Amino acid sequence: MMRSGRLVDLVVTNLRASGGGAAFAILGVAVGAAFLTFFVGLGEGLRERVLNRILPANQLEFEPRSLRVFGIEGTASLAALDDARLGQVAQLPGVTRALGRARSAFPARLWGGKHLIGYDLHTEAFFDGVPAELLAPELAVFEGGLDLGRQRRERCDVDDDCPAGARCDDGICGDVDWAARFAARDLTMRCEVDADCIEDARCIDAQCRRHAVASCEASEIAVPAAGGGEGCAPRCSVDGDCRDHECCDGAPQARRCVARRCLLAQADDARTLDRQRSRGALAEVCADAQGCAIEGACPGRSYCAGDAPGLRSGRCELPLPVVLNPLLLEVFNTDMAASLGIARVAAPEALLGVRFHLALGDSHFTADAPRERQQIRQAVVVGFSAKAPELGATVPLGAVQAWNRRFLGAEATAAYDGVIVETVGNEAIAGVITAAEGLGLQLSRRSRMARTFGTVVLLVYLALLLLAFVVLTVAAVGIAHTFAILVHERRREIAVLRALGATAADIFAMVVAEACLLGLVGGLLGLALAHVGAYAVNRSAQRWLADVPLLPDQLFDFPWWSPMLPIVVGVLFCAIGASLPARRATALDPATVLSQP
Repeated sequence: MMRSGRLVDLVVTNLRASGGGAAFAILGVAVGAAFLTFFVGLGEGLRERVLNRILPANQLEFEPRSLRVFGIEGTASLAALDDARLGQVAQLPGVTRALGRARSAFPARLWGGKHLIGYDLHTEAFFDGVPAELLAPELAVFEGGLDLGRQRRERCDVDDDCPAGARCDDGICGDVDWAARFAARDLTMRCEVDADCIEDARCIDAQCRRHAVASCEASEIAVPAAGGGEGCAPRCSVDGDCRDHECCDGAPQARRCVARRCLLAQADDARTLDRQRSRGALAEVCADAQGCAIEGACPGRSYCAGDAPGLRSGRCELPLPVVLNPLLLEVFNTDMAASLGIARVAAPEALLGVRFHLALGDSHFTADAPRERQQIRQAVVVGFSAKAPELGATVPLGAVQAWNRRFLGAEATAAYDGVIVETVGNEAIAGVITAAEGLGLQLSRRSRMARTFGTVVLLVYLALLLLAFVVLTVAAVGIAHTFAILVHERRREIAVLRALGATAADIFAMVVAEACLLGLVGGLLGLALAHVGAYAVNRSAQRWLADVPLLPDQLFDFPWWSPMLPIVVGVLFCAIGASLPARRATALDPATVLSQP
């Protein structure tokens, strides 16, 4: 039996002597391994950096089954998509969570952006309402990946003096947890009667509060509602127990936090984002003489929200938190900015904290709601998410439900428009779709597009991998041909080794080891070529495809196991290619070969 050290020496010596044949074999393996690694990185990049960026993975969206008649599409499902059906969807095998989504069904428009691009943009407004817990993890991850000027503590007078995403707090630029602001607790839903609030809320102090179904929490107090019954308001003793825009009011035995009343200098101040004008002035003191002062304006982040358009009176409110789809920013930068001749928005963090106005119940195109029912409110961008509509905005679910009810009546909030389903993994998606269809639901347009796009990406991915394996197969055939020639040329050498005591297994191991060494070198070379190619493609894409919407900074995403892939595959294909010549080498008869001239 040949010692391993001697075997290695023979392998290296034989490869050196083979010259061009070994070099061509290495080149063939390197090309195949490079193709394989390159396509794996590209396929994973398309899935992780493009597909999941546009449409989230492991997530489906269903809506009531529709029926199309003469080109008109309507809902065919007889059962409403209410909380009971949401519970049924949540119990389906493979589903980890099911959350309702509501669309705005009332006229609205928005305007803003003057301080960012030079003048205000005006457009119709469309909203999706989703539970805050659906977006919280994604918003936190998104914000964590941005450069928000953390660790900077510049002096400032107003928020505009601070880096993008920061705010001026007591003359110092401080960090802001924007993701935490997409929360129902910051909503101030105005009301006149209980009918203006969603079913589980009551109108108290002109604001929708949680209905006291059984009892209020320890931090709350039960207060009679406008339409009878009770609601739960935050309990307080002094103003410090309430949020900045609220004060502690009420009889000694029923003190609760209420929105501070305010007065605008002019009715048109409700349409400006100028902080000095939009904050108004506090209009009255609360019951506690130590509480609200009559001097001053709406404090902190709050502004004076008018009771109705044209009225100076209002209450201090926090701006509505809004989440946008990254596609909206991409479309603005690639199409709108060039068409309007305005500057592009350099980075998403530049939009964090940007405020704009909403005119609820007002529209450029359709009939307006009665003027006394309209509202003008401020909104603020707090993050970006692929779950948001491409050409709209996402707000907390309660806001859309309350607005739908205010402008369209209780029937508008009786059911959800869709249900967002999160699954345990991709393998569960097919079963979840089949089960949901049995409940009278169908995939939404976005989910259908996601599945189509995902299928296309998968097919392209598989086709590229097949091409890489074809190249590797050709390389293996080349290896077999090369070693067949080498075995023939070295048959006397092999015969001498057999005559000196080398076994058939030694000869087989020697030939296969030579092939494996070629595969190792070819795999390492292929790995290097793949990464060089990926770098070149990324640089070219950034230069020539910069205007393509949603183009990521990196088109490739190499998994942790990808460096081993070309090496293992290269060695394996070379071993397979050399196995037949190796068997022929072991079959040589030393006496016959050595007796030949």
